[in-house]
Amino acid sequence: MGPDMDLMDADLTVDLTVEATHEQSLVGRLAVLLNAHEVTAFVYRTDPQRHLATVEVSVAGGELQVERAAHRLRRVIGVHRVTTRDHAYFGEVSVSTQ
Repeated sequence: MGPDMDLMDADLTVDLTVEATHEQSLVGRLAVLLNAHEVTAFVYRTDPQRHLATVEVSVAGGELQVERAAHRLRRVIGVHRVTTRDHAYFGEVSVSTQ
């Protein structure tokens, strides 16, 4: 990979969508976990009747940072699924923890 590709990768922003069981401490656990990453957006939505949460997180800083954030999110208790959408390439990948 040449220097131009490395530069483009550093500007990469990816949306991570997390589907999880909603509980009171989930927001705090996610915030602590994501503190080490360059988060450009964070939206937490709940469906109280189904006890589910959908969290949308935009992470910048290149492919390695995004992969680290997604890996950490997958390990959180109560997280059922993490999907990613790459802003630079408009690709979509779905990864399930099941």
